[in-house]
Amino acid sequence: MAKGRIEVWMHRPRKGPPDSLKRETVVEYARRFGLGTLIETGTFHGKMIKGVMKRFGKIYSIDIAQHLIDEVSKWVPNHVELICGDSSVELPKLMEKIDHRVLFWLDAHWCKNESGKGPVNCPILDELDTVLQHTYDHVLLMDDARLYGKDGWPTIDEVKVKVLSVKPDWWFEVKNDVIRAHSFNHLCVI
Repeated sequence: MAKGRIEVWMHRPRKGPPDSLKRETVVEYARRFGLGTLIETGTFHGKMIKGVMKRFGKIYSIDIAQHLIDEVSKWVPNHVELICGDSSVELPKLMEKIDHRVLFWLDAHWCKNESGKGPVNCPILDELDTVLQHTYDHVLLMDDARLYGKDGWPTIDEVKVKVLSVKPDWWFEVKNDVIRAHSFNHLCVI
């Protein structure tokens, strides 16, 4: 089922890839880099958590909307920690207790209808300030590349400049609607 949807998406005009492709990307990067912790911004209805929770020993997920945190908290297992608040405020607090490299799925943004809204439509630049200054060279996946440069979001070039100005030797690419940034030094398996 998932492969069929992915093939259709790859060959037709599209809004965004199927959730299965996003989950496969997260799992692939966790495997490649040997990472057992996921930090997600933008919990929404918890589709990413549900799809990858068996792969990670620990998952942190931050969302600004209390009603979404309440909804997801009804079914998440103990190794998933939900944090309610603006990711630009809560992520720096969380990073104080992170003492190893982790995989990031950065997907916090305003969705108009049922999501919460912070001071900006997409807090990715604040999130990057926090993650890139941290002690470890984390692995970054940023969702919804097709939306960058629209509706108050920074452009992909602005994100690239932000990442490479702090980590000039990192790999940076956009593929299947996901911006990917990481060091070559910690790559385990391809």
